Amino acid sequence: MQLCTARYLGAFPEDLAETPAAVVAVLARQLGIEAAAGLPEYRAGRQRSRHAIEIRQRCGYRELSDAAVQFRLNRWLYALCWTGTDRPGMLFERATAWLITHKVLLPGVTVMERHVARIRTRVSRSGYGHL
Repeated sequence: MQLCTARYLGAFPEDLAETPAAVVAVLARQLGIEAAAGLPEYRAGRQRSRHAIEIRQRCGYRELSDAAVQFRLNRWLYALCWTGTDRPGMLFERATAWLITHKVLLPGVTVMERHVARIRTRVSRSGYGHL
């Protein structure tokens, strides 16, 4: 479940209990295991955090706090702000899609909102862009 959510949603779920039963059933069938076999223990145990670490390492997922990720994202956002007229909500959505595409785990919504707002403000203060 964690690998699927990292790949398709860009984040690890806070509470695996919220995973829809149909998703659990499909994954269990693909893995050839019983859907409920050990799931409650896994949700509460340490193995879950070990798997998150292993998924990051094996699949190449990074955090937004990675300096190289921030540099590339910022450069991309600057270009969007300089050349376009995207509103903050659209910039937020495009930045989220960029992070997922580049295998960066999504931070919280407010972190992303502040990040996009900071870039927009810098571009508008520099006299460039169409803000």
